[in-house]
Amino acid sequence: MLSTSGRERRIAARKVRRSLTEISPLNSHPQMQSPLFSILPPEIRNQIFELAVSEHEDSTRPYDPTDNYYRPGHCFPKVIYTDLLRTCRRVYYETNTIPMSSATHCFWLGRISWSRDPNRTPLRFESVTRKQQTDRNHVHVFMAYYCRAFSTFISPQQFRPKHLTITISWGPQWSDTRYGNDYIQQLFSAGWGSTGLTKFPNELEDIKIEFEATKDWKGELDELIKRVMLWRFELRDGTDMVADESTSVRSWTRQRGWRRTKPPSSYEFLVVTVTWRRLASAENKD
Repeated sequence: MLSTSGRERRIAARKVRRSLTEISPLNSHPQMQSPLFSILPPEIRNQIFELAVSEHEDSTRPYDPTDNYYRPGHCFPKVIYTDLLRTCRRVYYETNTIPMSSATHCFWLGRISWSRDPNRTPLRFESVTRKQQTDRNHVHVFMAYYCRAFSTFISPQQFRPKHLTITISWGPQWSDTRYGNDYIQQLFSAGWGSTGLTKFPNELEDIKIEFEATKDWKGELDELIKRVMLWRFELRDGTDMVADESTSVRSWTRQRGWRRTKPPSSYEFLVVTVTWRRLASAENKD
């Protein structure tokens, strides 16, 4: 059981959250003495706010290129400065959704060392407020090809992003039989792409899956993508999501460390991205 002090802290925190949701222009000082509100039009002011409190990269602290979580678009830790939200009630009202909606919430599944990523998000959907559930815009899941925990990962009702990116990666160090996957064609033997087995939240607008493999697997990857393009994903309300006709392809080079016993090596990854979107209502009924 929670101690009295612990229970009191939770009650106090709940009161603070409730008071923040009640902030509106009607109970806030108009702040017309400030040029920010008296002179600048809302469109310009909103751009300033977005620049000030949106998520951005901290380029002063680059990741080590040999880290497992290093990759294009994920080379630096992400930071958000929320000091501006504490200046006054009106500023809070106009900016409080930006930090959550601008952030990419990163999760790592299937490899323990990946959890060292300092930018990871804890797997605790149940702890977010209803407002935070609504404001969460983009979730990016990184997982190894042998991971089978994804259905459990998205099952909480609090998991309701608008955009979902999934990066599924495998490399030469994972190509043995320890994980029961001798060939790339067995990647989704657990039922991915089968309607009814994995249902996504109704708020989802698109799903992007990045299939990432070393270039020596290109032939097998091409065969997999042909099958993947036929997949349909289902939302909880029964709406289907179908793949776009075109894919995007890029490559990048990973450096690999060897615990000081060997010099670093490198190998090239090929990344094919497939995007699924909602079917139009009429098409969905057919």
